[in-house]
Amino acid sequence: NDPLFKNQWGLSLISATDAWDISTCNQKIVIAIIDTGIQLDHQDIMNNIWQNSSEIMDSIDNDNNGLIDDLYGWDFVNNDNDPSDDNGHGTHIAGIVGAIGNNKIGVTGICWKVQLMPLKIMDADGIGTVADEIEAISYAINKGAKIINASFGSNFFSNAEKEAIQIAQNKGILYITAAGNGGEDEIGDNNDIDPFYPACYQLDNIISVTAVDISGNLLYFANYGHNSVDIAAPGISILSTVPINYYSSLSGTSMATAFITGGAALVISVYPHLDYKQIKQLILKTVDIRGSLKDLILSKGIVNLKTAAGALIPPSNLIVDSVKENTVII
Repeated sequence: NDPLFKNQWGLSLISATDAWDISTCNQKIVIAIIDTGIQLDHQDIMNNIWQNSSEIMDSIDNDNNGLIDDLYGWDFVNNDNDPSDDNGHGTHIAGIVGAIGNNKIGVTGICWKVQLMPLKIMDADGIGTVADEIEAISYAINKGAKIINASFGSNFFSNAEKEAIQIAQNKGILYITAAGNGGEDEIGDNNDIDPFYPACYQLDNIISVTAVDISGNLLYFANYGHNSVDIAAPGISILSTVPINYYSSLSGTSMATAFITGGAALVISVYPHLDYKQIKQLILKTVDIRGSLKDLILSKGIVNLKTAAGALIPPSNLIVDSVKENTVII
C-alpha cells in the first residue's frame, strides 16, 4: 500500500514480505539508533519515535539521569534534548528499520511497529567521538533498548568502546554494526587482516554486517572477513526516509546494518523468550547461503527474515493421530 514500496528491492531479497505474514514487529521493542539523529516529525516514522515516559517538558530532570527534558532521546554532540538530524544518515537508517508499513505514505520499514530511540553522536558532517558513543550506549541501556544500531566505525581500537558494548551485552542487548566501506580507495577490505571497529570486537552481542547487491553478491566497497563479518544484507541504492519528509537512496554497509537491526527486532517479536545470543544464532543459522559469500563471511549468506521468523514455529498443518501414533499431513 505504500507508494514507494515497489522501489525497495532489498525487502524482497531478504523475504521481508513473507516474514510480515508472521509478524510486523512490536511497539514494545525499543531500538537505539546511535547516529546523526532522526527527523522526529518525519511523516513516515514519527509514530514510531520512542518517548521517554519518565520525562516531561518542564525544564526539570524528572528521571534524574542528569539530562533535562530528554523526551525523545539526546543530542550528545551539542549536549541538548533535540536529537534532530542535520545530516540525513540517521533518518535514512531509521526508515529502513521502522518506517510505518501499510500507511499509504512513502516507504515501508521492516518493523511497522517499533520504538526508535534517537541518540545523536555525529554532527552534520557525519563526524562523532567514541566518548559520545559510550554515553549513548549507556543511555540506551538505562532506557531499556533491546537492540543498538551502530552504522559507523573506524580502524581505531578503543578499549573504552569495547567495554561499553560489553556492558550492553551483560544487559542482554544486541549491538548490530557495519563491517565498513573499505578505506580511502573505497574498495572493500578484509576485516580479518585490517580490523574495523566496533564490528571486530570479539563480543557475543555484536552482529557485524556487510552489503550485497540485487544479485546477492558482495558489493565492491563492502568489507568482508571469514571470521570477523557475520552476515550480509542489501546495501546499494537503498530507498528510505531523509529530512525533511523526503525520500532518497543511499548505499553502504550502514544500510545493510539497518536491515539486520529491523530483522532482529522482528525475530524478537516472534520469540520474546529467547536471549540475545539465541536471537543472533537464529538469524545467522537461517541465512540464504550463497556460494560467492562462502569464504568471505561467517554465516556464508544473506539474511532471510521469513526463515528466521518462522524457524521455531510448529507447523500448523500437522495433526497427530494418537491412536496410530503417526503424523498425518493434510
